[in-house]
Order: sequence, then structure tokens, then C-alpha cells
Amino acid sequence: MADRMFLVLFCLVIGSFPVCADTVSLDAARVGDLLEVSITLKGGDAEQVIASIQDGLKSEIVFQARLYERNWGLFSFLGDRLFVERKVVQVAYFDFFEDMYVVESELKGTRKYEQREEFMRDFFQLADLRLQDMRDLKREPGSYYILARIRLDPVRLVPPLNIISLFYSSAVTPWQEIQIPGHPEPKL
Repeated sequence: MADRMFLVLFCLVIGSFPVCADTVSLDAARVGDLLEVSITLKGGDAEQVIASIQDGLKSEIVFQARLYERNWGLFSFLGDRLFVERKVVQVAYFDFFEDMYVVESELKGTRKYEQREEFMRDFFQLADLRLQDMRDLKREPGSYYILARIRLDPVRLVPPLNIISLFYSSAVTPWQEIQIPGHPEPKL
């Protein structure tokens, strides 16, 4: 009996950890004095997202971008300093009355799509996220870098139903790093 309880508890605990999705495609560009990033999920489970929203549920994707300042010299053992962090949440669902796919986010508002491919392209991508004014970056070239990752929840649940999330795991990508455009690789 104790072996069965341990097995059930083990499965619940392991099932609650996020699984690793494929990869993040990360691009950065200087637009005037602004640093903009574009983040795309490559290999996301599109069919699971479509299936859940066709069942009347919502899906959620969270884009997270961080700008770090390298810590050089004597205090480099303390780690790099987080300069700025942006997190954008997009929620997708299917509007059965209008027969359209809908993507909502605080950054771009509500967008509606008739075509499934266009909807999927927009849902799995965050383009032109303004991360930082480049004039605020005072240190030498190579002192800054960007990290980004994505968390995909094909089934978004609201409290108190989020206890069911023990059975639905999120897909989380590993952090992807790039240098700021126009800044060379640092010499370590």
C-alpha cells in the first residue's frame, strides 16, 4: 500500500514540473535609440493549442526578456546585474459566435484571425518588443546581453481550477542568449 501511495505522489510531483519545449528564436535590433527584441517559439505544440481552444478552453504563452549588464572585475563572482525585465502574456481562444481565433495581450490588445496559420504565427511570436532606450546604457560595448525564454500553457486554468494543473504541464524553453546589436562579443 505504501508503495502505491509513493508511486502516486511521485507521479503527481514529477507531472507538475514544466517540460522543456523546443527552442526560442531571439533577434534584437536597434531602432533609433531603442533596443527591440523579437521572440518566437520554435517547435511549440500547435496541435495541442488548437485542440484546447477548439474545446472552448484558453491557451496562454508568456514571453520573458531580460537585459543584463555584465559584472566585471573584483565583484564578478556576485553575478551579472539585471538591468531590465519585460514579461508579456498572450491568451488565445476561439470565438464560436464570430468563428474567429482571438489573441489578447496587454501589449498589442485584442486581435482576431479567420485563418488558422495567421493566428498560430501571431500567437507563437512576439515581434518588436521595446526593451530599453539605448541612451541609458552607459558602459562599454560588450557589457550587455539579452536572455529570453517562453512558457506555453496549452490549457489555461483559472483559480480555483488551477489545482488541475498538476495534470497539465507547461512547456518552458531554456534561456536563449544574444549580444546587443552593434556590441561585440566580450573577451573573457
